[in-house]
Amino acid sequence: MKNKLKTAVVFLELCCLVSLVFLSGYGVKQLGPSGFAYQMGLSIGITAGVPENDYNKLAQALKEKDKALTERERNLAKTEMTVLNAQRENNTRLVWLIMAIGFVLLSLILINFYLDKKRRTDTGYTIKIRK
Repeated sequence: MKNKLKTAVVFLELCCLVSLVFLSGYGVKQLGPSGFAYQMGLSIGITAGVPENDYNKLAQALKEKDKALTERERNLAKTEMTVLNAQRENNTRLVWLIMAIGFVLLSLILINFYLDKKRRTDTGYTIKIRK
């Protein structure tokens, strides 16, 4: 009995396999290679839908608000970069102005030391104090 049952199961499996191969080849012949690939791509994808409810509407509203906030943040970052670049240019000008003023002051101090030394070395400038 086991042997007959086993033989019947193997025969049934073989019939299913042959019919599956035959039927799958029938569709492929009509489509051709590109059509077969297209049909396989369509059969792989799965879509599902959920009826619209309050939670879906809320989630959609949150996504739209998030997109709007992201866009505003991007615009704000661009504006901030523009302002920072303008400030950087102003700071560069200010640094050059401070360096120029410092150079002028240093030059005046050095000229003062030079003229002081020159005046001291002149003979008419020396003052002698008597005891």
